[in-house]
Amino acid sequence: MPLSEEVVNSFPEEIRQDASWQKFDDVGGIAKSYVEIQKMQGRSIAIPDEKAAPEDLEKWKGEHLPKLAARGIIDLPPSKVEDYKLPTIEGYAQDKAVTDSFIKDVALANKMTPKQVEAVMKFDAQRTAAYKNMFLTSDAAEGEFKQLMGADYETVNSRVTSAMKALSEDHPAIGKLAERLRVFEVDENGKPTGKIYPFNSHPLGKSLYEVLAGLTQEDHSDGGAPMGEDSVDAIRAKIDAIRADEKMPNYRKADALEPLYKALVEAERREGRAA
Repeated sequence: MPLSEEVVNSFPEEIRQDASWQKFDDVGGIAKSYVEIQKMQGRSIAIPDEKAAPEDLEKWKGEHLPKLAARGIIDLPPSKVEDYKLPTIEGYAQDKAVTDSFIKDVALANKMTPKQVEAVMKFDAQRTAAYKNMFLTSDAAEGEFKQLMGADYETVNSRVTSAMKALSEDHPAIGKLAERLRVFEVDENGKPTGKIYPFNSHPLGKSLYEVLAGLTQEDHSDGGAPMGEDSVDAIRAKIDAIRADEKMPNYRKADALEPLYKALVEAERREGRAA
């Protein structure tokens, strides 16, 4: 039964028509509700209005967020680098310089909580472990290259090794860079295969060194620059042999044929003058 008209009329005029009074049967119910509200005030936190000024929001945060953190309801970001306690992750070697930079320039600057930092570092540990599993050792990569080359492996590898050595001696900086480079293998659709090769042991790297070897003057010993006073017929025979060699890459053919063509012109001039 709602409040009697007499009771409602005893209220201040500005609140007599409030719908709240429909919930109560008597004045005792109103009094009990008031007591409960008073008790809740010490346990509740009023959320700032959406139009609250920035300074009011900061004041509210300063008053209430520490209380919520103390109850374990939220996790507050540290205010100093030293307050971050880094987790110990088995098998994960942390680079101090990188870690310090991450804490200062990323975690602290973006107000990351300790739990967020721990989650990021655990993810990085998993990523690093996966990367290591993808990385082929030089021996494993060399084994694949040996299988790819087949019977030509010893010859090609000897040339490549010489070219690598020459490059490192003539250009130490480039040689050191090549030692650090890695090749991420992808399939015909451009998707990673899950293998990462040392550049110096991958067919791509080997091929580049092969090109370098082919560009060196001393590389013509297998059918390139003629020695001595070869005749026109002898030089032409070498040219025909190189052209017919299906195993020799075109770039090596061109490199080997150039000095032969020059020698052919010289031989023809020499024999024509002798005649």
